[in-house]
Amino acid sequence: MNDLFSSGIELDDRQLRRFLSNHFGELKEDLMEEFKDQVQEVETGAKALAPKDEGNLEDAINKTEIEDDGNVLVADIKVGGVAIKYAARMHEDTYEPGDITIGKPSYKGFTPGRKYLENSIKANENDFIENIAEVVRRKMSR
Repeated sequence: MNDLFSSGIELDDRQLRRFLSNHFGELKEDLMEEFKDQVQEVETGAKALAPKDEGNLEDAINKTEIEDDGNVLVADIKVGGVAIKYAARMHEDTYEPGDITIGKPSYKGFTPGRKYLENSIKANENDFIENIAEVVRRKMSR
């Protein structure tokens, strides 16, 4: 588990509340930018891990949208240009990958093929947490 305050910054509850009330807007902007960068990396990983025959699925992973309702950020990585049923089948079904998929390099320790989106999320999870925590640490150390 990552310790947000492992860099030596120690705050009690009152200090944290004061910090957040004084810097929430700036922190939220910085976190949003980092969130976008991390989601882009998940999309890149999904493309790298997508099974490949003609490349249609890999090319179709390109419509990431981020929604901010004020309290929660939600990333929606969409597949456009190919049938959603095909994309879901390639993600969920059990099948033997073809030669092109087998020839693709691994991505952060994961092999291309089924569960391509789920595995990209897993592959990037620790970096995601560490990079978001680093944004907070940088902001709090100023």
